Amino acid sequence: MNILSRPLLICFFCLTLPLTASAATLQPLGIKDAATLASGTGELRFGIAYLSDSYLLFQRQGSDRTQVSVPELDLTLGLGKRIEVEAIYELLLLDETGRDSDIGSGDLRLATKINLIQEDLQLPAISLRVATKLPNASRTDGFGTDEADNFIDLLVSRTFPTFSLHTNLGLAILGDPNDRQDDKLHYAFAVSYPLPAHNLNLLAGIEGYDFGPDNLNDRGTLTAGAQIRLGGSTIDLGASVGYRSRSEDWGLRAGLTTPFDLPEGW
Repeated sequence: MNILSRPLLICFFCLTLPLTASAATLQPLGIKDAATLASGTGELRFGIAYLSDSYLLFQRQGSDRTQVSVPELDLTLGLGKRIEVEAIYELLLLDETGRDSDIGSGDLRLATKINLIQEDLQLPAISLRVATKLPNASRTDGFGTDEADNFIDLLVSRTFPTFSLHTNLGLAILGDPNDRQDDKLHYAFAVSYPLPAHNLNLLAGIEGYDFGPDNLNDRGTLTAGAQIRLGGSTIDLGASVGYRSRSEDWGLRAGLTTPFDLPEGW
């Protein structure tokens, strides 16, 4: 309980900030929208996730590894007309063959999104997103790789009268604890179908990592879910299945995203 108390207290404080910003999120998919938050606004997502038989990167032998993220904290800030920054952190509960169940720190991920082209009648929204995973999670305890990972993606989003399409395509440079690195193509495609009369948004997406020198870190996941608007906040619920052998067998995700205004002068 002591381990969880501090993140929960921080999350409770942030959720009390004024609710004015509109969400630009595709949760629970994890895929990124090319749109950025308005300048001077932010969003905080408090989430949980359950992944069954989830392989750690560079893990060769299966261990029936179950991973629970409680909480999953995702803070996004609009710092300019076309600039958005994001920080993601999770606390992990692990259960796997050959180890006692344990709770510990996950990795901290930092990202910057720069909007290159704003959507209009002729062109989709196009953005560049650069992200780094810092090696906070312990490899010895099975929480991470103790290596930094870097990502660069081109994001494209297009809104149509009844739905929107989103594409993420880029490079993932994964730090190998036993060697140099593993470079992977990162791809993701998503569709969002809003039902405004019901304050509901339906989503489905596919995301994976592929085409590297080794298939050890090939991943592929199909996810479907829904967003429910409650006042200024958004609840998201989703389920996933892996279609590559080292992806999770299945997973469940849920979260609450709360928008807020940044202090004047940011």
